[in-house]
Amino acid sequence: MSNLIKATSVNLPKEVSNLSKTVYQANSSVMIKNVGDMNVVVNSIHQSINRAIADKGVNMLLEDMEYLKRSITDDILRDFTTLSLQDVNLCFSMGVRGNLGEYFGVNVVSLYGWLKKYKEEILPKMFSEVKAYLPSSKEVEKVIDYKALDLEKIENICSAINLFKQEKIYVFNDFGNIHYNFLNRFNYFDSVSDDDKLTVKEGAKTSLINKTKDSNMDLIAQGKKIQMIDIGELFNKIERGEKDTETVIEIIYRKLMIKNLITSFNFKDLEKLRSELITKVQEHYEK
Repeated sequence: MSNLIKATSVNLPKEVSNLSKTVYQANSSVMIKNVGDMNVVVNSIHQSINRAIADKGVNMLLEDMEYLKRSITDDILRDFTTLSLQDVNLCFSMGVRGNLGEYFGVNVVSLYGWLKKYKEEILPKMFSEVKAYLPSSKEVEKVIDYKALDLEKIENICSAINLFKQEKIYVFNDFGNIHYNFLNRFNYFDSVSDDDKLTVKEGAKTSLINKTKDSNMDLIAQGKKIQMIDIGELFNKIERGEKDTETVIEIIYRKLMIKNLITSFNFKDLEKLRSELITKVQEHYEK
């Protein structure tokens, strides 16, 4: 948690609006993509959504609330990782109070719209107002310990392998694909054959289709057929390689690659893996 707040603080003058001061303070925290623990990120996003629901006095079914949380979390991890967790909380707070445009209810469309407007309109307006009072980049203290975050990822992966070995339980969720990206940065998956990668990619497509079918069945049970996703159209999007669909497939693919690594890893090589990754991290940050 100590990595979530930057050390640099700027006292903005009275000429700067209260809104810009508040937005600047929120945006001065660490970007979501730089937070090492994705559990912190997900829990914080869920809490912000809970507050938005409570502030608006909306009664939601548990299934609807869980769907909203999953969808918005995935949206943020895909499209808004340059925001901070404080940005997200402030954005939702502004949204439910009618400060980010017309209100259409607490749903995926509304919350995504708030995030988009916050990022594309509120932040640029704030920066244009406060930029004259910001310190130069040389004066900003770099406090994020990226090496420590990478070493933490190594322990997370090794712990997941150990847990699966001891209890045959796989509960590891690579939020934001940060552990896949870490291993890929050090070319870990180069040893996986192209055929095996293609098999995993096909598995990701199948997983997306099956999850969509399951979601549709849940919606039917709730009498919400209007919200169903057309499976035939989903197949077409996959065949056409539509960007949004390909992005979702890539996220699932990376999660499956991590799962395959953890569940098939030779346990006797665990300490070797830990040692090799630690060495690579140390060499990387000594350059």
